[in-house]
Amino acid sequence: MHLSYEVRSLYRLGSLELETHTGELRRNGVKLRLQDQPYQVLLKLLEHAGQTVTREQLRSALWPADTFVDFETA
Repeated sequence: MHLSYEVRSLYRLGSLELETHTGELRRNGVKLRLQDQPYQVLLKLLEHAGQTVTREQLRSALWPADTFVDFETA
């Protein structure tokens, strides 16, 4: 059985565009500054649009597996 999936390189949300190959976020063509962790969260949410993204999915996207993150008090 052959499995395939689409890897998107450009996400559009209103006047915003996120280019995943370069990590650039633009509004109306103007590049906006976006730090790495907010970029990773935005990308994870866009990749799972219309679905629930769990804390574990966010944690694994942001930190290595051996890093402890206390979501309850942080």
